[in-house]
Amino acid sequence: MVSNYTLILGMYPSSTDNVIPDIIGDALTGLTVLRNTFSTIFVFAMPAWAAAVGIPNVFNTIGAIGCLVLSFAAYFIWKGKQLRVRTAKVYRYYAMRQFEARPI
Repeated sequence: MVSNYTLILGMYPSSTDNVIPDIIGDALTGLTVLRNTFSTIFVFAMPAWAAAVGIPNVFNTIGAIGCLVLSFAAYFIWKGKQLRVRTAKVYRYYAMRQFEARPI
């Protein structure tokens, strides 16, 4: 079950390097922390959750959460350009905070 959740969030890094190339390190670090946090929560909450509502309802709830997360893809396809335009100043701020790479 945790692997299904990881699969859902695992799709995001593949397009992240194309969208935010100047802040890719911070973005992937934040995404990894978020993904690992939710995975850890699922591991420790799963036995009590399954005992309380039963395995079929756990699968139904995880499926509903997965559909909700994946529905953001449709929203980003529909309104993605407008969101990028609105958040351009924030992106530039974080891009300017990045350090310059040292020459080898």
